[in-house]
Amino acid sequence: MFNNYDDSNFENFHHSLSPKFNREMVFKAGEGAGRSGSFFFFSHDRKWIIKTMTSGELNCYLKRAEAFAKHFSSNKNSLLAKIFGCFTVNTPYMKKVHIMLMENTMQLNKADELTNVFDLKGSLVDRFVTGKI
Repeated sequence: MFNNYDDSNFENFHHSLSPKFNREMVFKAGEGAGRSGSFFFFSHDRKWIIKTMTSGELNCYLKRAEAFAKHFSSNKNSLLAKIFGCFTVNTPYMKKVHIMLMENTMQLNKADELTNVFDLKGSLVDRFVTGKI
């Protein structure tokens, strides 16, 4: 789906997601768990995000995967996070977990110049703003 990720980028992709370099990030994953109960972590180089999903979220995404692909094909500079895959991890040692691999959209050359970050939610339930806007 994403033409700029081919075999020539595999080495960089593998380095970003290698367990060897991400051990510390995996153990930090639960520290910022959101209200939804899911957790996510950034790859050590912050190029990728891995987020847990409920079965309902997975089914919802799978129903819309083709529409996402079409969107990215016709909107090369889209600001939506590129989702590279959804996976189910199933081992005898834990209950199965659905995860999503997506590109981090905030790969900034000058991160110190970032002034605002917006976290878009799909619900209005219990969403309140406190403090200065």
